[in-house]
Amino acid sequence: MIHQKSFQLQNPWRQGDFTPAKTFQRLLLKDALAWMNDPYILVIIGSRQVGKTTLLLQMIEHLLANEVAADDIFYFNLDDRNLMEFFKDPADFLDFVDIHKKGRAYVFIDEVQRIENPGLFLKYIYDLKKNLKLIASGSSSLEIQAKISESLTGRKKLFHMRPFGFGEFVAAKWFEWPTIAEKLSIRERGSFFAAISRLQRLYQPALEKWLAEYMIYGGYPGVILEANEQKKIALLQEIFTSYLQKDVTDFFKIENVSGYNNLLRVLSQQIGNLVNISNLSNLLGLNQATIDKYMHLLEGTFIFKRLTPFYQNVRRELSKMPKIYALDLGMRNFAAGNFNDVLLRGDRGEMAENFVFTELERLVEAPNELHFWRTQTKAEVDFIIAFPSSVIPVEVKFTAMKAPELTRSFNSFLSTYQSGLGVVFTKDFLGQTQVNQTEVLFLPIWALLFLQLEYLVKT
Repeated sequence: MIHQKSFQLQNPWRQGDFTPAKTFQRLLLKDALAWMNDPYILVIIGSRQVGKTTLLLQMIEHLLANEVAADDIFYFNLDDRNLMEFFKDPADFLDFVDIHKKGRAYVFIDEVQRIENPGLFLKYIYDLKKNLKLIASGSSSLEIQAKISESLTGRKKLFHMRPFGFGEFVAAKWFEWPTIAEKLSIRERGSFFAAISRLQRLYQPALEKWLAEYMIYGGYPGVILEANEQKKIALLQEIFTSYLQKDVTDFFKIENVSGYNNLLRVLSQQIGNLVNISNLSNLLGLNQATIDKYMHLLEGTFIFKRLTPFYQNVRRELSKMPKIYALDLGMRNFAAGNFNDVLLRGDRGEMAENFVFTELERLVEAPNELHFWRTQTKAEVDFIIAFPSSVIPVEVKFTAMKAPELTRSFNSFLSTYQSGLGVVFTKDFLGQTQVNQTEVLFLPIWALLFLQLEYLVKT
């Protein structure tokens, strides 16, 4: 049968014919493998072509290397519609797995949202408490929420897979980097500052080179691995076109694709700025309800993310309009139609701020929060890392700097909230200063390679 043949082609290890591809191991791999012996269904979400399939195959490679029998590993990529025959009935699916397995089964379902009722399908299997581990992937958080999350409450562990972060990018591109990084001893804020100083002294030109490439072309795996610049742009175009076709048109059934695309392009020009729905409505000729809907889809499909304001005094600080950031600068630059050198661009400051946002967004996890600060008198600080018992203001100044300089807005925040620490990310300046009780670090923006929240919090 056709679906049996498709299954065999997707599972070559079952015929003893599997050669692992030479691929870069993502940081998420270790986190996901740590849950392989727990009963929960592992659900991995992320945008298209971000590397979810590669991650699943790396997990399979790990199982095989740890002597899990090849016959106990089942992989289904549902982009092959022939395999949908397996998923018409969960009881029949379990019969197929039971017949072909020897011990504990590991079942990988790629693009799980293609199943008609994936949440109920997985719930049925999970609740039978079979000797079976389910791992699923999906390309849209909205699809996962709509089709899976409610049914799997208390039964799943959710992972968000992003494009390569800057640290992963450098590790994948710079052959010497693992050796360099291994020699750096970072245990606390002091040793962190010393390590950045040493890196700047020895490797600043290389670090600035990699930073520039990352800020222009972003972190999608296929784009990173392509050396030719024109082919990088062509790959970004393919990702962008596939997104509009498969997510926007096919799944979400957006009829006004042109209006949606126009909003995407306008937001690409406004990264780091406040989002005014009324202004966008007037500019694009779309009603505000439509703008709201499209914004929700752009976030749910990992294209943009809104950043909310930090406030304690609601009367003095704006509490409604968020700021907008792209989740991958390569996709943003394609939408904006600009791949010029970073240092020659008028939007380099916005790009640097967006870069810092995506890196901080990876670091800041609950119960900590990431916000920005803006008052009605327009005093503004780019980012606020809000810990349960303290706050750290973060500013981005991608300009030449010879000595520590703080903006009036930054000083205003420090006098209002009396933070123990502040951070200013710069183009290439490294230094520090003291403002009353606040220590302020000035770090080159590539220092985010090594930044961890524990370095920022005094113990």
